[in-house]
Amino acid sequence: MEQQRLTGYQAALDYLFARTTGKWRFGLQRVEALLALLGDPHRGLTCFHVGGTNGKGSVCATLEAVLRARGLKVAKYTSPHLVDFRERFLVNGVPLEEGDVVEFIDRWTPEIERLGVTFFEATTAMAFELFARAGVDVAVIEVGLGGRLDASNVVHPLAAGVTSIGLDHTEYLGDTVEEIAFEKAGIFKRGVPAIIGERDARIAGLLEGHARTARAAPVIRARRWWARTRRGTPRPRSRSSTRPATRGRPARSTSTRRRSIACRSPVASTARGAGSSTSRTTPTARR
Repeated sequence: MEQQRLTGYQAALDYLFARTTGKWRFGLQRVEALLALLGDPHRGLTCFHVGGTNGKGSVCATLEAVLRARGLKVAKYTSPHLVDFRERFLVNGVPLEEGDVVEFIDRWTPEIERLGVTFFEATTAMAFELFARAGVDVAVIEVGLGGRLDASNVVHPLAAGVTSIGLDHTEYLGDTVEEIAFEKAGIFKRGVPAIIGERDARIAGLLEGHARTARAAPVIRARRWWARTRRGTPRPRSRSSTRPATRGRPARSTSTRRRSIACRSPVASTARGAGSSTSRTTPTARR
């Protein structure tokens, strides 16, 4: 019985990885179409969206740890995996079951084929579907490649962050840091806090300009915020001043849960505290 299940899992992986071959294809149309068939599970997820050339994996891991320490049920979607494909999908640090992967592929193979969905588009849709089914409080979503046309960029997060800009995937994102910054800044959205981790002032300025063009708010350059904090900016309220936890409370709507997590999240708290601080297309493929 165990061997049959493992064989099914390996067959599902073989099917997925076969979709990494062929010509690069651009755009969000296919992943949006597949998600629509799934009932748009990403729209009900409260999430943080993290992109950048270097450091985004560390930021995702730290954010996951902080949120879990606050008692939240946290999902994390990252790529690539090191050993097992299921490392990409964690709920409270635990990979999804092999059966979940097999069930998703068995159920949606006809539509994946019909829409011509790529490997990363299929795995991203799978992540949103399984995270929604797991009833997570919040998800930490890592950009796969670039940002603007990455399959993960269908979410509307609590906050979006770009850690740094470097010359990576130049054949798809552009040959200059200016072009790459434009692609990675594509995850900034209107009314959503934009966090910029880039240390180089000129490149950080490029990202800030793109964030303001997108009407993200507030726009926070982490280096400046940290410098102000070190100079004695008032610290957040002590734990004793927070409201007491309540048990047996009724289920909350998605919007209520988003507001609650925003209040409890250090990233969103930073956004509120910073206020108005001074302010080529990407493939959706295997990574």
